Amino acid sequence: MGGTFNPPHNAHMMMARTALDALALDEVWLMPSGIPANKPAPGVSPARRLAMAEAAASGVERVRVSDIEAARPGVTYTVDTMRGLMSGNVGGGRVSYIILIGADLLLTLDRWNSADELLRTCAFAVFPRGSAPDGEAMAAAERLSRSHGANIRWIDAELPDISSTELRERVHAGLSIERLTPAAVQDYIDRERLYNPPPTLTREEMVGILKATLSPRRLEHSLAVERKAARLAKLHNLPEDKAALAGLLHDCAKYLPVGTMRDEAGRLGVAMDASRWNSGGLLHAIVGAAMLRERFGVTDPDILRAVRYHNTGRAGMSMLDTAVYLADKIEDTRKPYPGIEDIRKLAETDLIGAAAMSMRGSAGYVVSRGQPLHPDTPAALAYIAPPGAQSQYPPNASEGG
Repeated sequence: MGGTFNPPHNAHMMMARTALDALALDEVWLMPSGIPANKPAPGVSPARRLAMAEAAASGVERVRVSDIEAARPGVTYTVDTMRGLMSGNVGGGRVSYIILIGADLLLTLDRWNSADELLRTCAFAVFPRGSAPDGEAMAAAERLSRSHGANIRWIDAELPDISSTELRERVHAGLSIERLTPAAVQDYIDRERLYNPPPTLTREEMVGILKATLSPRRLEHSLAVERKAARLAKLHNLPEDKAALAGLLHDCAKYLPVGTMRDEAGRLGVAMDASRWNSGGLLHAIVGAAMLRERFGVTDPDILRAVRYHNTGRAGMSMLDTAVYLADKIEDTRKPYPGIEDIRKLAETDLIGAAAMSMRGSAGYVVSRGQPLHPDTPAALAYIAPPGAQSQYPPNASEGG
C-alpha cells in the first residue's frame, strides 16, 4: 500500500487489516513514497514519513513497512517499484503482489506513468472512498478492465472518512488527532513538532494565562506543584524542566465548568471513557493535557501524559508521570491529611514507594466516600507496586529524554 503517509492514520491501518483477511494475504506492506509523482512535495522528509509509518505499524501483526520507495532518489513511480519487486530483487520472484488503493485513484489510474504496463501486470484491490462515488468508480473499473485488461478486486469495507490533510490542519491548530491516528504516530508528531504547531510560550507568558484564568488558591497550588515536581525530578535523576512544566500546567483546565470541559473535549478531539466524562475532578486532567498544545504550544508527549494522568496514574506510568502525580499530592501548601508527612519523607528517597503509599490513601478515601474509583488507579498500583513482587522499575531509575 503506497502513499505519502503524511501522516498515516486510522483509515490506512484499517485498510491494511481488512485486506489481510479479505484477500488472505501473508503480509501488507506500507510503502511511503519518496518524491511522489502525482502530488505536491509533502514538506516532510521521506525519513520522517517512514518513521511515522513504522510507528503506525508497530505491534500490528503481518503489517510491515518498506523503504523501497522512500529510499529511491528522484520522483517515485509505482511501475518502477513493481518492476523491481517482480524481477526477483525482492522475494526471489516467488511472491505475487496486490496494490491496495482507494476508489478515487481509479479515476486517474490510466494516467499513471506506464499505466498500460502496470494495469496489465499488477492486480489492484480497491476500497470505497467517499471522494469517488460508487457509480463513477465502478464505471472507471469497467473501462480499465476493457481497455487494459486490468485485474481489479473490490473490498467491501466501510472506512472512516479521514484525510492526512485534515490531520495536518488539526496539528497546526494545536488540536489533538488521537481519535484519528495511532497513538504512536501522535507521539512522533508531537515530539518532532511536525506540521508547525502553535509556538511554545515562555514561562512568564504561561503564568500570565494561569493568573487570568485560575483562582488565586489554584494558582498558588500550581506554582507549588511546579516547585515540588522539579525537586523530586532533581532527587531522582529525572528531567527537571519537564517535571516543572507539567507541574505548572497540570490544572490549567480546572477553572472550566464541567459542561464547558465536555464541549472542549469534543472540540479538541480528546478520547476518554465514561468515568472521566462524568467526573469534573477527572475530566480536567484530560482536557488540560489537550489544551497544552493549543494554548501553550507544549507538544512534548512526556509532559502531555504526565498532565493527562496526574490525578489517577496509569498502567505503564513513567517515572516522570510518578513525580508529577506525587508532587500534586504533597506540595508544600497542601493542607495536612493523614500520612502526608510520611509520604513527603519517603518521596525523598523512594519515589515509587511514596507514590504507592499516596495512591492507596487516595483510593481508600474515594471508596470511603462511596465514590467510584477510576480503574486507572488500581492499574497504576498494580504496575508500580504489584503485591508480593518488586516494582516495575527501581526507585532511582532515570527517565528517558
